[in-house]
Amino acid sequence: MIFKKVENADLKDGRLFEQAVENDKEWLVDFLVKHNADVNRRDKHGWTLGWIAFANMPKDRKHEARSRDLPKCTFKDPTCWSEEHKTKYVKFVDATSTSSRLRAHFGMVDHGLVVFSRVRSAVRTDHPVPPDRLFYFEIRVIEQGRGSKIYIGWSNESRQPNSQLREDLCYYCIEPFEGDNYNVFGCGIDMENGTAFFTRGGVRLTITRKGIKGRVYPTVCVFGNAKVVANFTGEIRPFHYDIEEERRIYEGVSPSELGVLKHLNEN
Repeated sequence: MIFKKVENADLKDGRLFEQAVENDKEWLVDFLVKHNADVNRRDKHGWTLGWIAFANMPKDRKHEARSRDLPKCTFKDPTCWSEEHKTKYVKFVDATSTSSRLRAHFGMVDHGLVVFSRVRSAVRTDHPVPPDRLFYFEIRVIEQGRGSKIYIGWSNESRQPNSQLREDLCYYCIEPFEGDNYNVFGCGIDMENGTAFFTRGGVRLTITRKGIKGRVYPTVCVFGNAKVVANFTGEIRPFHYDIEEERRIYEGVSPSELGVLKHLNEN
């Protein structure tokens, strides 16, 4: 019945576009793409319907899709935590400006001090990971409560971050250790290949994830209490991990060319 209504609807009606991108309704996105509706229209993240459909494809279909004429887009990269997409027990130190939505307190906060709690909380970024390149971000753990667990990873457009607060394939779990504060953890997400990797203290871990589909947002979830600071651009503070080398490999730069580039950067 719903599909019949869509078939009979005006495909140039902007409401169909809004419904398709609101929660990444895959069937509606595919329908509009198939009928060349709103081909060049972009949503608030800078995405077209074609790129949303691309993000939902399995890896083996993406190479063929990239060879077609997908419109060039200037995607809005994740830059800070989202005020709109966070749970109750997430508090930003200073929410008056975008740049200040990087430092977040998770858990029961009283007069700036984190007290003991077993609540669960989560927050995701303002924009999704771009579909056409490798994206990397880091968090610095300033404080982690006793017995608390921090999960760094991603969540999908169609779900609120608190609905994915569980130990699954979307996250790397940061366990608390005595004297382990001020540790830096990172996550690199490659949407074209549907894979992800994690780092700790600037060193790449052997833990990887695959099969990532759809539009995903960098996300941090906490069981208990924690204070973290995020780094999404590497501009205010350099990344601990050498993501530039990783990006050159991703873009097809040969090992010999990498050596030349490294030499030039060092001089």
